[in-house]
Amino acid sequence: MHMFQRLNAWQKFWGLFAIVFLISTLVLAVSTWPRRDPDVVADLRAPKCSSWREIEEGQIPVFQPEPGQPCYALGQFLFHERTVVRSESDYDRARFRVGVRKSLTFLAIWAGFMGSIYVLGVAGVGAKKVLVGRKGPQAGQ
Repeated sequence: MHMFQRLNAWQKFWGLFAIVFLISTLVLAVSTWPRRDPDVVADLRAPKCSSWREIEEGQIPVFQPEPGQPCYALGQFLFHERTVVRSESDYDRARFRVGVRKSLTFLAIWAGFMGSIYVLGVAGVGAKKVLVGRKGPQAGQ
């Protein structure tokens, strides 16, 4: 509690804002976590989609499959994510990597924004001290 007594008003406000913004950032990260697409899972299980599962690493297709074609969901996933998945566990790992990457990006944005606000606040408090402490020309000079 002693630590909070040393904070000035803007630092307390900044801390409260940082906590609220962090909570909303975590909610955003959870709400945008990649969900398991049942169509991709069905394509991974379907024998007719074996050609999509056997694509070599780094040989991602340069075209998008047309809607209504067999294995459309798996082809879309491979095209958009640029990741070869051969099984459901590969798919789950790929979704996890995407979710972690997005979450870390959100947290980095939060940290950068909050750091910038803090630096601006410190600069503002310092400028206020300088301006308030400055005295006008004294009489007799």
